[in-house]
Formats: sequence, C-alpha cells, structure tokens
Amino acid sequence: MAKVRVGLAGNVREIVGQKEIEVCVENPTIFGLIEAMTNTYGEKFRLAILDASAKELRVIVVKNDQEIDFLQGLGTPLRDGDRVMFLPPVAGG
Repeated sequence: MAKVRVGLAGNVREIVGQKEIEVCVENPTIFGLIEAMTNTYGEKFRLAILDASAKELRVIVVKNDQEIDFLQGLGTPLRDGDRVMFLPPVAGG
C-alpha cells in the first residue's frame, strides 16, 4: 500500500472537485491509482483518464516530475510520498 498525493487539472479536476487529494493505493502502480480513484469518483473519472480499452491514456500522467511514458507507463510503481499529476493533453500546431 502506498499513500500518494494526486494533483488534478482540467476536466479531471472538475470531476473530482478538488485541485489536490491524497489517495491510499493497494496496488501501488499508476494503473492501481486509476482503479482506486475510479472506485471513488466513478466511470466518468476513468473515461477521462483512459480510453475504452483501458490501454491508452487520454491525459498526461506525471510521477515526481517525470512523464510515465518515460518510466514504466501504467505499470510505473508508486511509493509513499510520491506525487502524481493528471494533466490535460497538450494540443498545438
């Protein structure tokens, strides 16, 4: 189990209703965090984070200032005190 701080932005913040929360994660991975938060905030939260296949992220996820794409993706391990951010995707031209 890991207790992590979660920062929220964009539509994910609107769903949760807070800018930052603390979450205890039984399966201490990014995917486990998403599952734990889905149990609390519902399917709308999960669909804001993951596509229907639950394999592709719809947001940018950052653990301790590193994008999880450069770590182990959804399998990135979490430890007590880690900080995870769910950020809106960057669009540009």
